[in-house]
Amino acid sequence: MEENKSLVKTGKEIRKKLVDVSFSVCVTEYKADVYLDLESGKETHAPFPKGVKDEVNYGPAIKTLTLWLSDYCNVSINKIRDLIGELTDGRVVPSTGFINRLQTGFADESRDAIASLENGLITSDFLHVDLTAGNLNGKQVNVFNFTNKSEVLYTYSESKSKEAMRETILGKFANALIHDHDTTFYSFGDREKHQECLSHLLRYLEAAKDESPGLTWHREMGGLFREMIRKRKAGEPVDYDRTMARYSAIIDIGLEEYGNNPPSKYEREGLELLKRLSKYSKENFLFLRNELVDCTNNVCERNLRKYKRKQKRAIVFRSPSSIESICAFLSIVETAKLNNRSGFKAIQSILG
Repeated sequence: MEENKSLVKTGKEIRKKLVDVSFSVCVTEYKADVYLDLESGKETHAPFPKGVKDEVNYGPAIKTLTLWLSDYCNVSINKIRDLIGELTDGRVVPSTGFINRLQTGFADESRDAIASLENGLITSDFLHVDLTAGNLNGKQVNVFNFTNKSEVLYTYSESKSKEAMRETILGKFANALIHDHDTTFYSFGDREKHQECLSHLLRYLEAAKDESPGLTWHREMGGLFREMIRKRKAGEPVDYDRTMARYSAIIDIGLEEYGNNPPSKYEREGLELLKRLSKYSKENFLFLRNELVDCTNNVCERNLRKYKRKQKRAIVFRSPSSIESICAFLSIVETAKLNNRSGFKAIQSILG
């Protein structure tokens, strides 16, 4: 081929990569000689390694993939079986029974890890807490989420009474609580260290504004909350006593406005909100006195959405072990992610 003399090397390079993945099946076969015990008449053999019990056993990688598809990706059992079969050219097709046992047995596998998470949360300086409805065999239960800066825990209770909550880690927790104004939470933690979620309060104030657009107190209160949130994020100094004085003045304005414009019996949400703000004043501003405390409980809301997605697909959990296992799985995965670690590897280490 004739050389093109018009082309001169520039010294630069252009590189492009093609990235792909491949799947392989690894089979390790273990053998043991069988002996006859002449005294007992029974046959015996040397013990097999941990996890090798049946004629065919699955290792931690395939177990983790199966559980990940089920509890994180919310894939049905049949589709999990089909996908793994396709990826392995039909060499590995886990049974539905195996997948079911894996789904319901993870709570037992992870008890030590969950106990460690509980201890970390109980001894922390602050704790976010929220709950949502679950369905256990047709009966409503309550799924709790607890989190701080390094641990996440999901658990469930058949009731959200004070006695039932005491059986959770709340019964042993004694520091600051951040929540969404479920008044039962005020029976736990340090009563002088509660922070209500300002994101919720700002939404309620918007609703009060729509309900009574002619009033001013809800606009003033929303403005105060937003200003304090902005200053906290910016690290600006805040005069706590002056802030509380402004807060009290806005409450007085609201009481006067409702006194002059009594709401109808169908439009009392704004007035009820004002009464709540009057009763729980310092609980809205703990974040100004304690730099460890967040002013919202959004982290718990985001965490509980992950459970709700699983609940939506499952519709109903048939046994306590099923809901315990999904709670344990999410606890391990979300804790790993919170600490910038692989959730997949965290599950695999437990199933190894």
